[in-house]
Amino acid sequence: MQEDDIYFDDFLNRINEGTYPLPMEANEPGSVLYTSGTTSRPKGIFHSGYDWSLLFCGILRKFKLK
Repeated sequence: MQEDDIYFDDFLNRINEGTYPLPMEANEPGSVLYTSGTTSRPKGIFHSGYDWSLLFCGILRKFKLK
């Protein structure tokens, strides 16, 4: 492990201190990603908050994190 590396558990403990999730509907915006692609015209893709929840749950299960 290098000097600036941290364990994932330590990272989670740091962000959990005083950080609480806000209630939201499943289809509320979680993020919007924009790209100009090959057309040079901006376009965005909408991800709901639920999408991110599924992503993180999948990561936790895949890597057997608690």
